[in-house]
Amino acid sequence: MLKHTFKSKNMFFMMLVFFNITQTMAQQKESLEVKSFSLSQSIAHAIRNNQSNVNSKLDQELAQKQINEVRSMGLPQVNADARFTYTPQIPKVGIPNPFPGPGQPAILEFPQGIDYALNTSITASQLLFDGTFLIGLKAAKEFAMMSKYGAKRTEKQVENDVIKAYCFVLVTEQSKRLIELNIQTLAKTKKDIGATYKSGFSEKIDVDRIDLAYSNLEILKRQLADANQIAYYTLKMQMGIPVKDSIVLTDSLSALYEQAKMDTEPSSQLDYRNRPDYMMIDQQLRLFELDKKRYQYGYAPSIAAFATHQQNAFGRELSSTFDKLYPGTMVGLNMRLPIFDGLQKSARIQQARINIEKMELTKSQMENAIEMEVFASRTRYNRSKEQLSQQEKNLKLAEDIYRSVNIKYQSGLSSSLEVITADRDLKESQKNYLDAIYDFLVAKADLKKALGE
Repeated sequence: MLKHTFKSKNMFFMMLVFFNITQTMAQQKESLEVKSFSLSQSIAHAIRNNQSNVNSKLDQELAQKQINEVRSMGLPQVNADARFTYTPQIPKVGIPNPFPGPGQPAILEFPQGIDYALNTSITASQLLFDGTFLIGLKAAKEFAMMSKYGAKRTEKQVENDVIKAYCFVLVTEQSKRLIELNIQTLAKTKKDIGATYKSGFSEKIDVDRIDLAYSNLEILKRQLADANQIAYYTLKMQMGIPVKDSIVLTDSLSALYEQAKMDTEPSSQLDYRNRPDYMMIDQQLRLFELDKKRYQYGYAPSIAAFATHQQNAFGRELSSTFDKLYPGTMVGLNMRLPIFDGLQKSARIQQARINIEKMELTKSQMENAIEMEVFASRTRYNRSKEQLSQQEKNLKLAEDIYRSVNIKYQSGLSSSLEVITADRDLKESQKNYLDAIYDFLVAKADLKKALGE
């Protein structure tokens, strides 16, 4: 029996250990899972998970709830009240005795209440007309629209930031690959010059030049590795992904460039209303105009209907208090007509008028700022296309020069200095070409954002 119990305990312990190991392996596998993202997938993920964008969506939802709050003021209001009182010392009121006489008190005393009392009531009211309420409801809807435009503005900014971060990651990765290829090529050249130096066909200065160029490439490689890691962190923050998570980008810089060339050109026409930030100012102007109307409607009367039903009970003793209930019902209309408020509404109307004038000036300034932004973005975009075309030609030329110099060097017709110079020019052309692609993609994104596309 003991042997069987011991064996059961061992089996239970082994199952528990196996379960823990399985759970640990599953958690490690989950933590090591690498997610892949194209540029469009990165933008979609950022729109769903970027903290700024999530907050703007919550602001939009909050504005909708505020509309419901304002709307509730125009719906029926029903309240129930109950009050039970016990008065151990009932206050009294005295009045002059109208029939004083011998033995009669000069003051007659009357109690102001009863020992036990219960008062219950239910009241319903309905607003029939109130100009300030109607304007306030409309203003709440306009405010919700402004929140919607604010969310759209944040979404456009997040999209633009993700495009820039995604492309920068690709630039740093491509630069790393080019540097690694250059290091491999230069390592072969370094080996060849070392061999010719040992054979007496090269000078010590040729070896030193190659060593210096090789060392600079190694330094640049480490710098690019650091820049690439920071670029990944920036992209993951923009996408709303924890920076410790691993991601893989499926789009290449050349693919994005080819796609950008096939896409339709940004519009040549500017419509201010395509810009969410412009529409937010337009909405703010409408809110100030509604604010002015709200104060103007403050001079109009407000009318509400009400109905009240109550049940009262009272008695000298607690046991007899609830023997009988005394009902009461009232139905009526309540009208409130403002007559004079010390010119308070007039002052508020003047303030609203000033706010409208200020907002109209802000709107005009925004139009000028948008015009300038679009002009600058379009200029950078056109210039980036020209520079990209030129850098592409420069890269092909640098590759041809490097190839020709290497052939001559192998034939003994050029020096190591020419090889190093050609290699440096090639690296510079490769870097400039990558930068030109990045500038083109970013300039196009900035132009589309400026146009509100």
